[in-house]
Amino acid sequence: MTQIKPYNEKQLPNKVQEVVAFFEENDLWYQLSKNSAKPSGCLDASRKRRINAEIGIPLYQEMKSLLFTFTNNHQNYVLLHCRANYKFSWKKIRPILNTKKLSKATTSDMNKLDFSPGTVNPFNIKRNGEKIIHIFDKKSIVDDLSLKKNNSMMTNAGDLDWGIAFMQNELITYYQSHISDSAILHEITV
Repeated sequence: MTQIKPYNEKQLPNKVQEVVAFFEENDLWYQLSKNSAKPSGCLDASRKRRINAEIGIPLYQEMKSLLFTFTNNHQNYVLLHCRANYKFSWKKIRPILNTKKLSKATTSDMNKLDFSPGTVNPFNIKRNGEKIIHIFDKKSIVDDLSLKKNNSMMTNAGDLDWGIAFMQNELITYYQSHISDSAILHEITV
């Protein structure tokens, strides 16, 4: 079930069109919105998101996604996802990936994957042909009891001016059924 689009798709930036296409093609619910201003970081984004004619969402409804690289015979990319009010635990993440070192993605890595700062999100499985492993934090995204009354989250829609609300359980179910080899649901936060 997808949200009726309040925007003319042809007027949206290309990256936002790609994100909308991901939701449409996979029949996932979403609500697209234009931020009140360009955000810088998750806390600022949560204050500038628009949903149901309101400006601002609780920080726990904002998804934080960070891109890292690690090496196991070759360079790998991993996207870590959790609620913005949680912190990642590197002690929990490294064993999952069987690596001792994770490095924050460089500008070159970001460019190679066609990301820019502030626009990393979980809505494209492959970026420029590169496989990306996605790890979703089970504790903050699935088990957090504060979400039982509101099952949606928001993040960027591929462009700093745009946000997108989605049902996190729907997204995780999609990943687990379509690309289970590169989507992991595990506790990765403190």
